[in-house]
Amino acid sequence: MLRSRVLLLSSLLVLALFAGCSDSTAPAPDDKDNILDPGDGSFALKDLAVQIPWGPPVLLRLEGSNMVADPAEGTVSLDVHVRNLSDRTIGVPLTVWLSGFTPADVAPANADLVMYPEDDPVHPNGVVDSTGVWVQWGYDYAGLIGDDGLLAPGEASAPKTWIFEDPSLGSFAFAARADIGDDPGQARLGGMCFLDLDYNGLPGEGEPPFNGGSVIVTGPGDYWHVMSPGDDGRYAAPLWEPGIYQVTFESYSMTPLPVEFTTPNPLTVVITAGPDGVAQSFLDAHFGIAPGWFPPPFARPIGFTDLRPEALHVAPWMYLDASVDGALMTFHVGYSGCSPEHPFSLWMSGGFMESQPPRAVVTLVNELDEECDAYFEQMPVFDLSPLFHRYMESYGPGELILDLRGPDGFSQLMKIGIAMPDSSDPGYPGGS
Repeated sequence: MLRSRVLLLSSLLVLALFAGCSDSTAPAPDDKDNILDPGDGSFALKDLAVQIPWGPPVLLRLEGSNMVADPAEGTVSLDVHVRNLSDRTIGVPLTVWLSGFTPADVAPANADLVMYPEDDPVHPNGVVDSTGVWVQWGYDYAGLIGDDGLLAPGEASAPKTWIFEDPSLGSFAFAARADIGDDPGQARLGGMCFLDLDYNGLPGEGEPPFNGGSVIVTGPGDYWHVMSPGDDGRYAAPLWEPGIYQVTFESYSMTPLPVEFTTPNPLTVVITAGPDGVAQSFLDAHFGIAPGWFPPPFARPIGFTDLRPEALHVAPWMYLDASVDGALMTFHVGYSGCSPEHPFSLWMSGGFMESQPPRAVVTLVNELDEECDAYFEQMPVFDLSPLFHRYMESYGPGELILDLRGPDGFSQLMKIGIAMPDSSDPGYPGGS
């Protein structure tokens, strides 16, 4: 979605309506943005230059006609087309936003959308609020640019009537900007980010997508575009000219370890032109993530209860292994059931037992009891930081014995060290 803000003066329209087109109200001969044509009753309100990060600005013209004032209602209305003056096709969304009305008692009466400043009272007249943010009124042209949802170069949308509440029927001014979309048929540079299970550098069947980062594309003419892969791992950046481009995958800063790749990163891509001179798409700029690297698992926090361990069990499970890294505790368990995805929870019963070192009784609970004989294994991960905080408040840094409890009288002891949480420790939830 692309945006631009310009100042749109409507005093010309109101004065022309009531005073006629005199020398004092007609646009200056060299004013190309405000064109009044008495012959057909149309006029150019303003040209909007929509700045975009990956190419020249897109130029739109707001063209008005059929301006009518209603003294009884205190309104001024006019029909407005949006014309594409650029050399590229644009698509939906196509919304024109108006704001910053002067005087403040003027406002659109029939806008399709209204956007209020966040965390601030409603300003029905569109005045600048205490934070300097304007209330914005939007006119949606998405359904007025053809059945294909595209606006080709030189093409104009169907008109939409704008109605303004103008109690004094006087001159007024406001700002305008536009949100636009690109052409779905535009040439693109893209690919897929995926977990490369077979290390061959190509996405294959059964290899899951990976979207834990951003893709940055740079190229000729100061081209720059950044995006996140979608849920399917795919990304695509629009292109307008041939040339040499560089594509880089950057993992999110919250990722605890550097991401390992099975493909080059960054990638250099040469975009060639077709017989018509138009840039051709390239959609095979893939990024393979080494299967030896995995993002941190979801960690459910440990809970606290006064119930004894034997009162917590729901379904049986078999202990295979357990480990603690920082404040993350990982179990390896087996169980029977009908499905492989069983929810597990971890509970501490009562308080710390006063021994040397102190002891905590913790119980792993398989929360799904299914009458099936299939066997599955799982490695549930839990966040022990709530337990760490309780320990630190009582004892300060030190050692703790975890007394792990399971069904059928299972018990396993594990000694761990507890210290102040280190924000740089990848094993500590919230660490970098």
